[in-house]
Formats: sequence, C-alpha cells, structure tokens
Amino acid sequence: MTNLLILPGNSTRNQELLDSYAEHFKDKDFNIITVPWKHWSDENKDYTDETEVERIVQIIKSTPGDFYIIAKSVGTVLFSKALDHIDHSIIRSITYLGLPIAGKIEKYKKYYNALNELNDCPITFIQAKNDPYASFDEVVDFTKNELKNYQIELIAIDRSDHDYPIEDVKKTLAIT
Repeated sequence: MTNLLILPGNSTRNQELLDSYAEHFKDKDFNIITVPWKHWSDENKDYTDETEVERIVQIIKSTPGDFYIIAKSVGTVLFSKALDHIDHSIIRSITYLGLPIAGKIEKYKKYYNALNELNDCPITFIQAKNDPYASFDEVVDFTKNELKNYQIELIAIDRSDHDYPIEDVKKTLAIT
C-alpha cells in the first residue's frame, strides 16, 4: 500500500488545504491520511508539539506501506521531529510547503537536520517568493548552509503570502 500523509499548518484555516489536497489526490491510488491538529477541535486542549509528533509517529507505525509526505509550515517542523522515531526506509518522498524559518533558523535547524539522514529520499521545498514566514531566498540559503541531502529540489511560486493552494503547487508536486 502507498500512503500519502498530509500535514497542515497551525491555524484552522488549513483545513481547507487538507481538503483540497486530499481531493486532488483521491484518484491517484493513494491511501490518503490527513491530520487535522488536535487544537482545531478542542481549543481548551493542551496543544504541544510532542503530542502531535507522537500522533504522526503512531500513524506511520500503525499504517502498512510506504509514505509520501506533504507538509505545510508547522507540519514541516513536526514531521522533521517525527523522523527520529520512524523507519526512514518507508519514506518515498517529502514535499515541504512554506518553511516557517524567518527569524527561527537556530531554533528549527536541529529538527530539519534530520532530513540529512535521508539521502535516498527526494525532498522538495516549495516556497512562495515573498512568504512572510520565510522568503524563497531565505529557504535557499538555509538549505544550502544546513542540509546535505543530495536530492533536494527548491521551487519558488509567485506569491506573497503563506497560503499554498493546490492550484498553485500541483504542477510542481513530484507525486502528481
């Protein structure tokens, strides 16, 4: 079985992203797994990165087959944290949308460095040219200075926000 795990950004408005990406891939022979964050449905629930990382790890460990990953913003951070707890051989490709690294490179690089252990796995970064959480140029610099994976692809989309609608990125997704 081939799975497509889609991890959204932090805000509840990313539910639309989950729905549109799942719709786009519904006829592509994937077992589609979307992960709405716990705090979306229960605002009083204590939300921690570790809680969500544990959920991601549990989903991957309990679902047979290989995985393609699409993650946006905080989803990129949480999946990178989860990499320390999962079998890397089942990850077929990773697509990160909208890295949220502006002003946080030192904080996040320890998590993203887990990508350096995936030299057999293609990793694509899709970043809006003027994303307020990190411009495309910032992501280029970050990957050049911090990541050593040989299969990294960097793609700019012509936007100035932190939204990554399927219409703007579907042409660049390697798994379409």
